[in-house]
Amino acid sequence: MTIKSSAYAIAAIGLIFFVSPFVPSAALIQLKSIQPTATTVTLVRTVTFGTNARMTYEIGNKETALPECNRTAENIYYEERGDEPLTFGLVCKVPDGKWTMRYCVSARGVFGLEHSPTCITGEFVVGQSIEQRQEYLERQIFELQKGFLK
Repeated sequence: MTIKSSAYAIAAIGLIFFVSPFVPSAALIQLKSIQPTATTVTLVRTVTFGTNARMTYEIGNKETALPECNRTAENIYYEERGDEPLTFGLVCKVPDGKWTMRYCVSARGVFGLEHSPTCITGEFVVGQSIEQRQEYLERQIFELQKGFLK
């Protein structure tokens, strides 16, 4: 009987190791909203129960990545806080333009195994967007050309 129980225990542990990485982190940490700005980020998330996770965020747009703004924290404890927002500061200066921030967490489950990540994305504009600056420069060039043609 002891051998049979040991075999079941070993099979259960093996199953946990095999299945755990395929369980999404969203089962433990639910990312609800993100509101990035030029200097801070406000995040609303809930947790099923307190857990450790790896956090990563990246800022960029279609043309440019901002590697100096990207961060990873290998082991953060996500506690229960309901829908109370969490605000943190960015560690870099984001230049003018339209930017996208992607915030991802990978919960750590049984035996420290990482679950598949869950992510949320938010867009924000700093100063004038590239399109607004281009329109402004085109108006200035047009005004200069009118002055030269008179």
